[in-house]
Amino acid sequence: PYNLYKVVIATQTITQLTTDTGSNTHNIEPAWNPGGTQLAFASRKAIGGGGGTNNSYNLWTYAFSGGALNSVTTDTAAGYDHRQPAYSHDGTLIAHISNQPVNGTNSSSYNIWTVNSDGTNAVALTTNTASGRDSYYPEFSMEDRFIAFSSSQPITGGGSTPSSTNLWVHDRN
Repeated sequence: PYNLYKVVIATQTITQLTTDTGSNTHNIEPAWNPGGTQLAFASRKAIGGGGGTNNSYNLWTYAFSGGALNSVTTDTAAGYDHRQPAYSHDGTLIAHISNQPVNGTNSSSYNIWTVNSDGTNAVALTTNTASGRDSYYPEFSMEDRFIAFSSSQPITGGGSTPSSTNLWVHDRN
């Protein structure tokens, strides 16, 4: 398993934040919230605790005060991953990628989603379901109005998948 650790360079102190032992748990891709009080990360840890692993990566948060772990997303179906979390600057939203179904249609591509940091109100910003139209690496603008990301989705509506990845900017207004 991959666990998360906090390292204080000045004191050479190492603190283990997650203690998962399942062979495929994998706690990965941590992202700080703006206040530095918690991390969001992707994990295959079992939803609801009890050890073990899950069939999909979900988003979790770790609070530095008290060490509370909370699942933000709760998919258990195989392959409905949620990864690459990025906090909005006001800390209320987490942008991420997911290949969960979009509008009831199974997706063969990763799309950009936002979810409230408490796990409510998941919204797909891209809605590609065809294979090879993945979107990655969401980042909020300083005022949280825009989300920039990389994508191999077609530049014009429909069409074939481009042979390159392009930079996209989604206006949340």
